[in-house]
Amino acid sequence: MKTRKVLKGIALLGMSVVLAMGMIGCPSGASGSGGSGGTGSVDYGVDENGMITVLTGPIVSSKDWAGNMPPTAEAQWEGAFKRNELLLFPYKMGQYEVSYKLWKEVYDWATANGYSFTHEGQKGTAMIYDGSDFLPYNEAEHTELEPVTNINLSDMLVWCNAYTEKVTKSEDACVYRDKTTGNVIKSAVQDNQVLNLFSDRLDEKCFSTKTGFRLPSEAEWEFAARGGDPSNKAQWDLAYAGSDNIDEVAWYHDNSGDDPTLEYKNWTHAVGKKKPNALGLYDMSGNIDELCIDMYANIPEDNFVGNIYWNFSHGESTVISRGGNYADKKGELWSNNSNGHDANTTVYRTSSGMLTSAIGKYQNGFRLAQSLQDNTEIYYFNPSNGQGFVKDVIFKMIAIDEVSAGSENNLGHPDEDDNKPHKASISAYMIGETEVTQELWIALMGNNPSDFKKNPATGEVQAKRPVETVSWYDAIVFCNKLSIKLGKDPCYTVNGVTDWENLSYDDIPTSNNANWNNATLDLTKNGFRLPTEAEWEWAAKGGTEDKWAGTDKNDSYQLDAYAWYDGNSKTMRRTHEVAKLTPNGYGLYDMSGNVFEWCWDWFANITDGADLGKDYIGEPSGTERVYHGGSWCNFARFSARSHRIKSTPDLRGHHLGFRLACRP
Repeated sequence: MKTRKVLKGIALLGMSVVLAMGMIGCPSGASGSGGSGGTGSVDYGVDENGMITVLTGPIVSSKDWAGNMPPTAEAQWEGAFKRNELLLFPYKMGQYEVSYKLWKEVYDWATANGYSFTHEGQKGTAMIYDGSDFLPYNEAEHTELEPVTNINLSDMLVWCNAYTEKVTKSEDACVYRDKTTGNVIKSAVQDNQVLNLFSDRLDEKCFSTKTGFRLPSEAEWEFAARGGDPSNKAQWDLAYAGSDNIDEVAWYHDNSGDDPTLEYKNWTHAVGKKKPNALGLYDMSGNIDELCIDMYANIPEDNFVGNIYWNFSHGESTVISRGGNYADKKGELWSNNSNGHDANTTVYRTSSGMLTSAIGKYQNGFRLAQSLQDNTEIYYFNPSNGQGFVKDVIFKMIAIDEVSAGSENNLGHPDEDDNKPHKASISAYMIGETEVTQELWIALMGNNPSDFKKNPATGEVQAKRPVETVSWYDAIVFCNKLSIKLGKDPCYTVNGVTDWENLSYDDIPTSNNANWNNATLDLTKNGFRLPTEAEWEWAAKGGTEDKWAGTDKNDSYQLDAYAWYDGNSKTMRRTHEVAKLTPNGYGLYDMSGNVFEWCWDWFANITDGADLGKDYIGEPSGTERVYHGGSWCNFARFSARSHRIKSTPDLRGHHLGFRLACRP
């Protein structure tokens, strides 16, 4: 799997996975993530804090990563990757589960430096049944190199902050912060009550911007447990973390005690005593359940998540727990689980009520994760699936197959005087799933030219309204800047403009400009651009001959489902969040209505039966550029996919935005 670096090492494109190499570290468990050593002499690249690099560049998961799933209808056996796509950022994972030795070392430092916890933690745990009752925990039977237990989630998060401050000698990198004050959270208790850090208090933004120690997301956990390389199917599809033989890699019911015939006589063991997985991570199957930061819920279907935390909703009562523990049985069957997979597998998902429980959980511990950089500054695009990311904003491109006109007219419409039925052939291309949003514009350009900056319709997200009040000049600047940020070749050349990356918004002409009017387009470049008029109209058709994008009728029962126009927006008089209505046949939203969309072409009449040839880009010169699609303030006929409007390219109007295009 290849890594392609982009723009001064900030952004990386495509799949970028590393099987980290380095020495097995922390043989005494005195430092790092809590190890007790290990066997062999493989070099796993363990850093001074016992962390192993799992991923060196951003990567979007694929549903085929699900791999060797048991044939079951139960969601807990599906793993993190079966239903949707997630963007994973560069990160590290602790080589070991956090041991009591490391916990206590940091705990003592933390309590002397202003931190407070609900539990002191303990050395491992046990489940011993004497035939009539479970015996109480006996500390003398455990060692400090076993995983820490008897703590709750709030304790873990506060401890992560303390460990970060202790190691870095600063609070700057601490992840868990109060969203109101921005202060580092140092107490797991508040008003003598166990603190629920998930109650609208935790600043989720810090998960992406800070590089301190934290809990992994569920997706990060599973990616690491399965060896970090989905292309290596033999390794990725192993039942347990590093082996199909559970006894090689996991402490579980049958090997964690001294008599497997007894129902329960089991205990935790020192971390790092079993075989590690391909990344050098120990005990990711068995020993102790490991908490992740995600709330427990069924994963939504086909919902690209531009964030490693696919479910972080306030008010939930349980968090994800992965990996199984010392008392779980091999092949313990659940309904419809005919393969006999058990809780120690790399795909089994369960939950733990660890949020505000005053009683620490004895089966649960944790493993550290750490971001390699501020992930809000990553620029990413994967042409194989059209997923893109600008800082912390998602966008998506939809692939359109090559169009061969043949002998039939395939564009235009008899109702349009200047765009009569005609034909054109078009090379394969990609086009934006939605109009460019305000949040995407702001992430790249740093300003928001839109008139509609506030008061979105009820239930709609302001940032996801289309950017408008942008000229044709503005749009081509955005396209070239985006291309550069994502490591692509800009498509546009303007005489006198040599530094597109640093061109400011104030440098863009606000009146008709001869140099900018003579801009040239190179369709052989792989960068982002405006669609040609032919590309735009073909995409709007969505594989049909419908007059509007998605329907052939303009009554309130049909067009209202596909387009924001005068008929359903005149009382609100504003734009709407993109993708709130039904997409057309190609999965494109708002191709009719919401805002007009600039195309590349100069305006010129297209006559009946004209053959424009292949990849027509319009006349070489003109006075007005074309835009299509209608808007929130126009009659339905303006939203028809063949209806054209024209204007000088310096026009900025609150009815006018744009959509991206590019080559595959």
